[in-house]
Amino acid sequence: MLAQVVISLLLLLTTTTDAFRFSITPGKKKCFTADVSQEEGTRMEIQYRMAASLSPFVSISITDGKGFVLMEHSPAQPATRTIVVVKHPGTWGICLNTAEKALHSATALTVTLNLQDAAEAEGTRTQKQQYSATSPVQLGTGKNKGAYRQMKYIAKLAHQLQGTVKHLLVEDHVLRGIMQEAERYTWQVVLVYLMIAMAAVGVNAFRVRKYLKRYFYQTSGKESQARRNKKKVEAINSRLQQ
Repeated sequence: MLAQVVISLLLLLTTTTDAFRFSITPGKKKCFTADVSQEEGTRMEIQYRMAASLSPFVSISITDGKGFVLMEHSPAQPATRTIVVVKHPGTWGICLNTAEKALHSATALTVTLNLQDAAEAEGTRTQKQQYSATSPVQLGTGKNKGAYRQMKYIAKLAHQLQGTVKHLLVEDHVLRGIMQEAERYTWQVVLVYLMIAMAAVGVNAFRVRKYLKRYFYQTSGKESQARRNKKKVEAINSRLQQ
C-alpha cells in the first residue's frame, strides 16, 4: 500500500523558508502540504534536489489550493528550480512517488525541497553573493583581502612566474648557443696556437743545431791548429839538438 505522510510548511510573505531534507521509501508515496498565503500573481520558487541515481525512479507533482497542477516531473530531475505563479492561495500539495526499483539502483534516498517567494529567494541569493564578496569571515581576516583578490593575486603571480620561466629559457638557449660557438672557435684558436708553438720549436731547434755545429767546427779547428803548432815546435827542437 501507498503510505502518505503529511507535513505542514508555513510560508509567510515576509520570511523565507529554508530548504528541508527528508528520506523517501521505495514503493511508497510521500506527500507534504504547504500553506501559501501570498497574494494572487505572486511568483513562487520551487527547488528540489536528489541523487542522479534516484531521480529516474521518482515522480513529483505540486498542486494548488484548487487542485490544479502547478508542476509535474515524471521522472524527476536530479536538481531543478521552477517558478510558478500563485493563482489560488491556500493549501498546496507536494507529492513524491518512488518506484520499488530505487531500492536496488539508487545510491541515496534523500531529497531536499524548498518552496519560497521567488523575489525573496533572489534577494537571498544576492545577499549571499555580496556577503561572499565582502565578508572577512568568508574572504579572509584582512580588510579588502577576499578570495577573489587572492585569486587575482595568485593568477598575477603565476603569470609573472610564467614570464620569468620563459625569459630564463630564452636566456638558457642564448647561452647554449654562445657556448657552442665558443667551443667551436676555441678549437680553432688552440689549433692556431699549436701550429705557432710547433713553428717556434722548429725554429729554435734549427738555431740550436746551427749553433752547435758552429761551436764544434770552431773547436775542431782550434785543436787542429794546436797539433800543427806542436809539430812545428817539435821540429824546431829536433833541429836545434842536431
